[in-house]
Amino acid sequence: MGEVAAIADRIRNLIRSHPSFSEETPVEGAWVAATSAWSVNEHMAVMAREDGGLMVLVAKVDHAGFGAESGAHPIPMSARGFGGWIHVDAHGLASDGALAKWVQRGIDFAQTLPRIDDF
Repeated sequence: MGEVAAIADRIRNLIRSHPSFSEETPVEGAWVAATSAWSVNEHMAVMAREDGGLMVLVAKVDHAGFGAESGAHPIPMSARGFGGWIHVDAHGLASDGALAKWVQRGIDFAQTLPRIDDF
């Protein structure tokens, strides 16, 4: 199994019982090469990267601190956004506990955002 399939399967196993999660195919952009993405209440929370890493959306207040952790790299944020993305290298996700921690951070932040239908 390739790195992409492995990380995606590990994420699916973690979020299988979460009622508000949905899996999507992300829009590719210059800053991310993701193959699968998961949203909570219609807000992107995590994306599996082609290199076996993960992109996680976190609150603006947590962006610098989480981005300073081992294996994590903060993506520069827009001044007008609620939060920002962090790229976590594959080696930073080697244990199931590490992956679960990062996925939960994405879930926690996405759940704070208003539903798209509420706009």
